Amino acid sequence: EQMDHDPNFQEFGLNSILISPLKWQQEVFGLLSFRSKDMSAYDEHDLELATQIASQIAGAIAMSKQYQQLAQSESNYRDLVESAHIIIWRMDIEGRFSYVNETFEDVIGYSSAEILGTYHWNVQPANQREDAERRFLDHANSETNTSGETTYISKGGSEVQLSYSSFAAFDSDGAFNGVRGVALDITAERQTREDLNIQSAALEEASDAVVILLPDTTIGYVNNAFVEQTGYSKAEAIGQPSSILRSGSSSNAVYDRIWETVREGNVWRGTIFSRRKNGATFTVDLSLNPVTCPR
Repeated sequence: EQMDHDPNFQEFGLNSILISPLKWQQEVFGLLSFRSKDMSAYDEHDLELATQIASQIAGAIAMSKQYQQLAQSESNYRDLVESAHIIIWRMDIEGRFSYVNETFEDVIGYSSAEILGTYHWNVQPANQREDAERRFLDHANSETNTSGETTYISKGGSEVQLSYSSFAAFDSDGAFNGVRGVALDITAERQTREDLNIQSAALEEASDAVVILLPDTTIGYVNNAFVEQTGYSKAEAIGQPSSILRSGSSSNAVYDRIWETVREGNVWRGTIFSRRKNGATFTVDLSLNPVTCPR
């Protein structure tokens, strides 16, 4: 909105203002505003970028469940943006960085002076540069918005995993004016995901049967060795009470003592008889380990 006829804004030398609501799932936490002394400082592409930034901020506020306190001051909003690692960049029509914010500098390691004028694919792994150039050309030839995950190489040489959203910018004549985007650093999340995949693969291929029981003792997970030893498929076993494995040779009191030991946070080890799907019994050297989740 132009403020050239508003004396209240002229008093402070302001001629343009851009405001976007901090909105997440129909709930508005506040406003994100940009002000400039220049006339016509913002266009519809700036509005779209501001909307994306505001959405990222609002999402971080909602997830942190601290928006009541954070909404008290503008400085707290800035702190939230930095703690959420919201990266903002602009690229010119050739694909070179024309603007990066402080979070980009913190996460990627390059200062503005070092990175501005650099082709953005030059900070990506060599095997991804061709695809990055192609995506940039797709932006230049259409108004398509893109989102996904990509990798940048930090100044220190480490890989930084980003979840990004970017879109093409056009000037008032409809000519391509570059690309703008926002991103979150998901390096730690990606590493956690990879670690979990490795652990899951190890459990699947373990030679011993592995069973995860839920607090109500229903079966929540079984590995391949369990399937081979019991004859139950994963689909047949998961969701069933663990009692389907009881042979009937031990009383309910025995199982009650076992579960009491585990629920007290102790490991139970022993040998029991179990039952296969076909009804045959077999001996099992059993170890039950309690699993606690951090609160």
